[in-house]
Amino acid sequence: MGTKRPHTNPRRQKLENMKNKGGFLRIKGETFPYDVLVCLGVKREEILAYFDKHFVDALSPKDLENLEMKGHGRVVRLDNNAFVLWTADFPKTPEQFGWLAHEIFHTADLMLRKAGATLSDDSDEVWAYQIDWLTKIIFKAFKL
Repeated sequence: MGTKRPHTNPRRQKLENMKNKGGFLRIKGETFPYDVLVCLGVKREEILAYFDKHFVDALSPKDLENLEMKGHGRVVRLDNNAFVLWTADFPKTPEQFGWLAHEIFHTADLMLRKAGATLSDDSDEVWAYQIDWLTKIIFKAFKL
């Protein structure tokens, strides 16, 4: 028997500015062909600057309109089919962890619906695995 490979491949992730204060994590699509940019505790201007620095494709006018914080967190599906998971605060309190969990659910839900899945009693386990996968990557990367 060989060594069991971990579910995530750290070489496929880009991590910046992680010191329990927030920053960015780019998760390359593994289970589905959709990348996720996780932005915890950063401002809109920082997200736009990150895109300018790291991505060739410009954000569309619709993307720019949707990248507005309207509460404690936000998930946006971009026109290029990538996702942005964004929380206004870096999670430190139970309430902030709840907001992050809420946004992880929305990210998983949008990814699965984009892939053609429908949430039902017969498919809910797929949602659970996708939430589990995203949560583990985010919590490990940000040392939560």
